[in-house]
Amino acid sequence: MKTVYKLRDYQQRVIDQLWHWFGENKTGHPLMGLPTGSGKSLIVAEICRLAMEFGDQRILIIVPSKELCEQNYEKLLNMIDDPEVVGVLSASMKRFDYTQPIIIGTIGTIFRRIEKIGKFDLIIIDEAHLTNNDNVGMIRSTIEKLTERNPALRVCGLTATPFRGDGVWLHKAKNSLFTDVAASVEMMELIKEGYLCKIAPAKTSIQFDASSVKRFGSGDFVISELDSLINKSDFTKEACRDMAKLGADRKSWIVFCVTVDHAHNVGRELVKNGIDAEVITGMTPKDIRASMIDRHRSGELQCLVSIGVLTTGFDSPGTDFIGMLRNTRSPILWVQMIGRAMRPHPNKKNKPALIADYTDNSAVMGPVNKIQGRKPRSFKMEAITKQCPKCLSECALGLRTCFKCGHIFDVQDREIKLNRDASGLSILDEGHSEFRTYPVTDITYSRHSKKGKTPSLRVDYYSGLRRVTSEWICIEHQGYAWQRAHRWWQKRIDSPIPYSVGLALDQTSKLRWPDTVTVDTKDKFSTIVRYDFNKHPL
Repeated sequence: MKTVYKLRDYQQRVIDQLWHWFGENKTGHPLMGLPTGSGKSLIVAEICRLAMEFGDQRILIIVPSKELCEQNYEKLLNMIDDPEVVGVLSASMKRFDYTQPIIIGTIGTIFRRIEKIGKFDLIIIDEAHLTNNDNVGMIRSTIEKLTERNPALRVCGLTATPFRGDGVWLHKAKNSLFTDVAASVEMMELIKEGYLCKIAPAKTSIQFDASSVKRFGSGDFVISELDSLINKSDFTKEACRDMAKLGADRKSWIVFCVTVDHAHNVGRELVKNGIDAEVITGMTPKDIRASMIDRHRSGELQCLVSIGVLTTGFDSPGTDFIGMLRNTRSPILWVQMIGRAMRPHPNKKNKPALIADYTDNSAVMGPVNKIQGRKPRSFKMEAITKQCPKCLSECALGLRTCFKCGHIFDVQDREIKLNRDASGLSILDEGHSEFRTYPVTDITYSRHSKKGKTPSLRVDYYSGLRRVTSEWICIEHQGYAWQRAHRWWQKRIDSPIPYSVGLALDQTSKLRWPDTVTVDTKDKFSTIVRYDFNKHPL
């Protein structure tokens, strides 16, 4: 049975913003920043549906996994009238379609069969943060070959984390595939609208301070060194006992660990404390892994203990408890791990999901909804040091002997640092919202013209004596800009959209007003994100 999907306001908004960006920029590849749980698969499907309406278009959707391929394929079949136009190119799904107008596939299979798939007009990259911006990998090579076939090829990426592992914005990184952020949605907007659930910190009894652990140039920890310190029986046992108490009334757990060995140690300790837990890693056979995930989603299995396989693309909406035993300095990993608990579910109807952080992630990374990318630095990261216990000199972490007094460092000089006063730092910042809702007391309409440009209808909204926002309705344009104008007009009057701005101005007295408008105040032009017509239905 075909499921009918209806776009949410923010989903329609970001699609509008994407097409507007393509209209204003003849070159470049934009990103769309969309939080985990925002419905990226549905947005991709609608982009494809609209592109197909523009004429003879071919679209390639690149996804990183079989699971995401299946999710996107399902949404496409429910959005596209003719299922025959959608093909799949994925060895893991045993599908090898080459000629359909829309092809969705995993990058490995696409790359190996690049000579068979012809030319495309648009490439959509799901989970775009997984692209490598420093080296020519499979995705970049695929795009280069397809651009040779069609120099007008456009590319857009979707991700919940539009930055690299070291925090640099994807579109600002050296040799980046992407050039700009065309559209984004704030996490708090989705929480306030009920599309994502709230999260809250648990007051843990113990936390591990990773400040002494060696880090890579990218900023994150050397896993072997982190494991050698955190994977200790005393810490693991105490943290698992504490989790069993904190999560006693929680139905669906995910616990994140450092290594496979650490995960198995944690799993054994949780079972000893009465938690129905199983360990899932990259080495878990596919059929067993699928069974574990299915049982977790259904509520049969209480806890999954993992390393990194339950981050990007994993979906278990019932997850209401996360145990964090993996220190990280990667904003991508931090956001993705916490995001596993933010999908709405009856488990969390009357209470937020609980985050038990036994690391220093919360203290260092801050609230998950406030994490932003940064510009590349022109200097190297400051070296991490350790203090010589004999002469108190600051030495590089990797030194085995003090450069000043010759003291020989051993493992006792890097003992695990535990915080016994752990207090459950904020995971979510619910402070001042960047969205504001204004009652509409007046609206003015005018013709907006620029030399050499197609005119548009300018609409100014007032609350009291203050103009709070404006928008431009492209009645005389073509393509998607006209489609958006058509939808805007239909919501306000039961008559066909006029052919010109002049004819539209003749009818503005008949247009109904929204009761309120909600605007994004961080945007330069205070973009409207929602209209409320409740008091004045058409």
